[in-house]
Amino acid sequence: MAAYVEVRNLCKQYGSKVAVRALNFEIKPGEIVGFLGPNGAGKSTTLRILCGLLPATSGCVYIDHQPLTTHGQQFKQFVGYMPERNPLPEDLRVEEFLRFRAQLKRVPKVTQAVGYVMERCDLARTASRKMIRSLSKGFRQRVGIADALLGNPQLIILDEPTIGLDPHQILGIRDLLKNLKGEATVIFSSHILPEVEAACSQLLIIHQGELVANGTPNDLRKQYFKQMRYRLVLNEGGYFLEDLDQSTFQLRCLKHGSDQFLLETLALPEDSFEVDFMGWLFSKGYQVRQFYKIEPTLESLFLKLTHFAWKEDWGAL
Repeated sequence: MAAYVEVRNLCKQYGSKVAVRALNFEIKPGEIVGFLGPNGAGKSTTLRILCGLLPATSGCVYIDHQPLTTHGQQFKQFVGYMPERNPLPEDLRVEEFLRFRAQLKRVPKVTQAVGYVMERCDLARTASRKMIRSLSKGFRQRVGIADALLGNPQLIILDEPTIGLDPHQILGIRDLLKNLKGEATVIFSSHILPEVEAACSQLLIIHQGELVANGTPNDLRKQYFKQMRYRLVLNEGGYFLEDLDQSTFQLRCLKHGSDQFLLETLALPEDSFEVDFMGWLFSKGYQVRQFYKIEPTLESLFLKLTHFAWKEDWGAL
């Protein structure tokens, strides 16, 4: 059964340096959560606290409504963790290492369990007999993920699992994470933002040790981007800008060519805006070749929330 995770007023200090400051969030069972933040934001520190490897200075983590501080040893049996810098023994074969790890974790039916995680991480046919020292960075990452999956943990924590993977391997990890939805609660950090959005149902964004956003990608876009942008291409632009100025639509033109226009709403538009605007265009006799909304990317959201300028290259119209 997937774990329910609750974090309350979590803080971590190293001397006078505050690494994590008053974090509060909860994760429902079976969710796949992307944990984002710039380097040094406190992501790895938080993940180590969540899996019981690092004590918090104050605050508490609850797993299935039980405090981690008093049930740590019990919960470690149900948590799978892969650190960002994944240390692996050079002189073991992949299957030997995973069997050793399964025995340390007291996983029942070791042979079956090891075969299962190697199959899920695409190691069985490619690397089971290889020495770990001969593996590429991508294969080492897959071995680390296989280790985290041993024993069917209720909570899986992966710190930068896609580092060093090629595009095909990243797609494989994305599919693996999607298949885990509902089976386990998964928290993973990554700097590859499109992969996070493709795999995750919830985002946690941390900056300078503080949580700055928590929600689904779509909900966060609606919350932090109050204007929407649209691209409009007409067969003949004519007097479009003059007509727009005289209309009741709360729109401004940011950039335009002869028959192409980049438009921005002055506020979050009503649900019927696009239909109403198209009807208005047709009533004015304009022939529309293209009209579509330009969604803010997850990168734009991330930069906005971590106090970088929202820089966009809209390209040529």
